[in-house]
Amino acid sequence: MKDRRCFAGARLLRLVLAGVALATVTSTMLIGQEVPEDAQTPTGAPVTVRGVVLNASTGQPLRRALVKVSGQELGALTDGEGRFEIHGVPGGVENLEAVKPGFQELRNSDDPGFFSGHVVRVASDMPDLSFSLAPKNAIFGRLTLSTGTPALGIGLTLLRQRIDDGRAGWEEADRHETTPDGAFRFAGLRDGTYLLTTQPEFDNDHAGELSCHADAPAEMSGYAPVFYGDAHEMGGAARIVVTGGQSAEVNLGLNLTKFHLVEAALARAPAGGNWEFSNMLLNNSGQDVEYPVHEEKNHTLCTYLPDGAYMLAVGASRDGEAQPRGDVGPQRGTNTGELTGLIEFSVDGQAVRNLRVPLAQVVSTPIHLRYEPRPPAPAKAIRQIGEEEEEENGADLVDISATRVIAVSGKGDARAEATESSETTYELETVSPGAYWIHANASRKGVCIGSASAAGQNLARSPWTAGTSGAGAPIDLVVRTDCANLTVQMPLTLPAESSGEGATWYVYAIPEFDSIASVSKGQIEQFGDRTATLEDMAPGTYRVFAFQSPQSIEFRNPAVLDRLGAGEEVTLEPGGKANLVLEAISR
Repeated sequence: MKDRRCFAGARLLRLVLAGVALATVTSTMLIGQEVPEDAQTPTGAPVTVRGVVLNASTGQPLRRALVKVSGQELGALTDGEGRFEIHGVPGGVENLEAVKPGFQELRNSDDPGFFSGHVVRVASDMPDLSFSLAPKNAIFGRLTLSTGTPALGIGLTLLRQRIDDGRAGWEEADRHETTPDGAFRFAGLRDGTYLLTTQPEFDNDHAGELSCHADAPAEMSGYAPVFYGDAHEMGGAARIVVTGGQSAEVNLGLNLTKFHLVEAALARAPAGGNWEFSNMLLNNSGQDVEYPVHEEKNHTLCTYLPDGAYMLAVGASRDGEAQPRGDVGPQRGTNTGELTGLIEFSVDGQAVRNLRVPLAQVVSTPIHLRYEPRPPAPAKAIRQIGEEEEEENGADLVDISATRVIAVSGKGDARAEATESSETTYELETVSPGAYWIHANASRKGVCIGSASAAGQNLARSPWTAGTSGAGAPIDLVVRTDCANLTVQMPLTLPAESSGEGATWYVYAIPEFDSIASVSKGQIEQFGDRTATLEDMAPGTYRVFAFQSPQSIEFRNPAVLDRLGAGEEVTLEPGGKANLVLEAISR
């Protein structure tokens, strides 16, 4: 049971004839796609490629950086002046990468699908290349205890802010323990914003070897988790921002506190040995807390907690199909082999005994689909390709999920999934109480996402709320079948046959209307496919941006959009097609 697991100003893009196809190729360029194979075919004699690698923060040469040709055993280390020479590189278009321990490519994206190297047309007359690598960062400090005893072996967790579907969230970046003098150091960090928290620590070994019995002590001493900034919850934690090779010093102090025994029993627990149980402990903000919870064979639970308000959620699954930690609901609400229960309680200076967690059949939240202007065509049948099966349009029409507003990605029930129960209904699995953002993306060609609401609330602006039962108001989702396409193209003035490093542009179309769908994005290459078609976009008005590097844009934050600038506004008509020729990039 204790398993846990700028461009401001001028308009930078020009709208070209809407609805008129480009004369050039308009095939879709997938995110992360490298140069097409036919463009990589050597077209000339081997060439010596020369250049320099610089420190992006200081502008100084970077020695002993490795520059290599992707897919080939060709490369060279930079010398003391940051220069390199790679002999025998085939003429034609190649991908080059520069790497060095402690450094990283300049990129502002959490999307691993983007190619992070450099597309180069190798030719005898090519100019010297210039690459830049940014130094990684570090966060270090010291932890002290109010008792004056050495803070040895106390766990710390570092959280990194990431942008998920246009909203800021958190993910676990690393874990460390303090040295004998209480010191700690997190190195090799990407540019970004971080939170630092300690893990619970007890003064004796009893908490680590919990047993629920009458002789268990009513309380014990220890150190409750604290975020940097002397906060006990994530919302009050101080942000740590590091960039450009910074080393940030952050020190924490822990005060000795009392932990009180909490005991709970499962009410109406199913009999038989074919049931497995899981549990999750949350604070009053709905954050997963990492105190050990012990379960006896009679389904009695016990733990030690400091003063505060908590929720204990329990899930039960038949036939060995136990829910993972935090997933206290089922895949479908109609599955009678799934039970769940939740109890809210407070600890206030003394032990809490005789709590009862009632188990009942799960209650899921229905999601009703409404098609506009008409239902989609039936899914294509599965066809056999050799020994593999392929279903061209996917099994489900849409992918729907919910993420907790305050949570750490990958922990607890930070994310819940919905499953299809009929052609017009999905069911969102049971979650712990709290606020959630609803996400939906079409998984079938010709389908796109419209508006979403629940109890009169627009879910693009407001989160959906789960009550104490783990369910909430039914969700209404509009699925459109009159989707539009937008094709973007590099400027005609940008030469396609020049030598040296070619431009790569990353294009993002951000809806100006309320939408819970992900941003539409594409990648175009000067020496590759110079166009990208963003397909199956909901009709409406968009702001289109182009960048020289991948971005993770908090596009649901109006202040962030204001800093990006005007972009280019384009309106897509139902079932229509529009074209844009890019004239410049935003950064």
